[in-house]
Amino acid sequence: PLPSPSWLEALARSAPSTVFTVAVRPDGTFRFLYLRPRVSVLTGCDAAAFLERPEALLDFIHPDDVALARASIASAAAAGVTWHHEFRAGTPATGWLWVEGRATPDDQATTPDGSRVYHGFY
Repeated sequence: PLPSPSWLEALARSAPSTVFTVAVRPDGTFRFLYLRPRVSVLTGCDAAAFLERPEALLDFIHPDDVALARASIASAAAAGVTWHHEFRAGTPATGWLWVEGRATPDDQATTPDGSRVYHGFY
């Protein structure tokens, strides 16, 4: 049998990274279907803010890295392949950390707007 949602949430809480499920639209924009609250450790913002305005998460990527990060997301989604990218994240005030992000497409999940669903972490 499949694990219960509460078991999966407990597993996500124990991970030392931010776990997410995201739907990436054909134009490269995205929305989070799930975003672990741990995102606040890196950003100082509550996960709910990124569920409402997902693009705001890109504000926490170093300005020199954000264009390439955006392109890597769009490229992986267009090809339907695993996303993997390393970038600096944080703020000028808190400092920048190198972050590795990975997400795998869910071939079983589809959305009405043609988005590809990915499950991953960073």
